[in-house]
Amino acid sequence: MEAAEMSNHENIQKIAALSFAEHIMQDAPAKSWHLGKPGTSAYAFRITWAVGVVAVSGDIGTAVYEVWPAFQTLEGAIDLIGKAGFDYLTSKSEFKEEYDREATVEALIESAYEAQRRKWQPQLFKQLCDEYGGDENDPADRKDAVRQFRDDDSMSAERIYNLTGDFEDPLYRHTAAARWAFEAVKLWAAKMKAEAAQVGSAA
Repeated sequence: MEAAEMSNHENIQKIAALSFAEHIMQDAPAKSWHLGKPGTSAYAFRITWAVGVVAVSGDIGTAVYEVWPAFQTLEGAIDLIGKAGFDYLTSKSEFKEEYDREATVEALIESAYEAQRRKWQPQLFKQLCDEYGGDENDPADRKDAVRQFRDDDSMSAERIYNLTGDFEDPLYRHTAAARWAFEAVKLWAAKMKAEAAQVGSAA
């Protein structure tokens, strides 16, 4: 660990000791539920609500959603999650979009072939032939360059930008983990609403 980083950690330790000196521990409102198929832990998960937070943990991964003031109450959390779409709810979590090489490459190739069908001169074929070799006017060379482009696992977002010159070409997507967490909390909210409705009708 570098000296500056060590010093920073030591400073935090001292500041924390002073800042936490008068803290006392109290029970705080929280509830937790386990959702899973009996007899197996596959795809099983736990949902935990605490004031301001809904957390997912288990076989599908981990996620924390924070929404204030909606998650101040359990009912508010259930209601918002029940109504929320993927993009909105995921924006309230720690999940960040990541560069999607496959989607980027396929979108560029599809756009180039569409331009060619419309009798336009797609710039991508020249760029690919410059990158991988070949003559852009030779259909066999174009096809080979496209194949190499599609198979090039090193085609990062930076390389895409360097290739096309357009910073909007690289595509970013939320990970599968973000979708699993979203589906988990949506299931939980639906079950909680159904349970509340059942209790209400029985009363």
